This record gives sequence, C-alpha cells and structure tokens, in this order.
Amino acid sequence: DTAKAYLDKIREVDPIEAQAIDVTSVLFSEDVSADIVEEMSDLADKGSELAAVYLGAYYQEQDMTSTVERENCYERLAEKYPIFYLLSGEVYIMKYHDEGDFANVHKAVEYYYKADSYGMLTPKYAAGLLSIYDYFGKNGVLGVSKRELKRLKRIAAAI
Repeated sequence: DTAKAYLDKIREVDPIEAQAIDVTSVLFSEDVSADIVEEMSDLADKGSELAAVYLGAYYQEQDMTSTVERENCYERLAEKYPIFYLLSGEVYIMKYHDEGDFANVHKAVEYYYKADSYGMLTPKYAAGLLSIYDYFGKNGVLGVSKRELKRLKRIAAAI
C-alpha cells in the first residue's frame, strides 16, 4: 500500500516517470519483449530517466542485439542524457576490436570528449582514453598534448 501511495504521488508530479515504473513492474513478471523495449525507448524520448537507465542496462547485457542497434540507441539517448556518449564510445572501441578500422577509435575518442564537454567523463573512461593514447601514441598514430595527458591522469586517479 505504501508503494502504491508513492506511485500515485509520482503519477501526479511526473506521469511519464510513473508510466516507466509501471512498465518496469511488468518486467518482473514477464520476459523482455520488443514491445517493452520500444515502449521504454518512447518513454526515454519523452524524458523518463528510469527508461533511459533501463535501456542502457538492457543493451549492455544483450549480446544478441546488433552493434548498430546498440549504437543508435546510445547516440539517441545521449542527446538528452550526455552520459550515454561514454557508452557510445565504448561501442566504437568494440567495433574497432571486431573490425580493425581505426576510424572507430577516432569516433570513440570523439564521443568520450563529447561526454567530457558535459562534465560526464568518469575516471573509468579517462583511464580508457589514457590507454588509447598510450597504445596509439606509441605507434605514432594518435597524438595528444602533455597537458591533456596530465588532466586525464588526474581524472583517472579518482578510481
């Protein structure tokens, strides 16, 4: 009863978020279907943070989804929730490992810096950027200033 009362209050203040809670509660009783993913995607587009988090977690756990599907979802979510730029960058690093196309590394770095421009570069991803610069810098393919390396090291040190 207490949970229902809280949900009723949320419904008054934020009906989109309440709808995402309703859909999430369905997930506890049945398997994830394409309809649920589509509904969560629609709710995330309407501003539901819960739906955005759900989609991020869903695509992180789904080996069956295509890289393109995951990439499109993260890029779309990043427009509202810049933290998803980090996950987009991660997708491009995976694509580089799968395909060997260096353009994917550039795209990953671009997305990490987009997240950084919103103050979303976490220590984990700063360490990832350092690894990219270390590996590709040693091979003379990717350069970065000493000042930027120092900044990234300070962020990564918070791990």
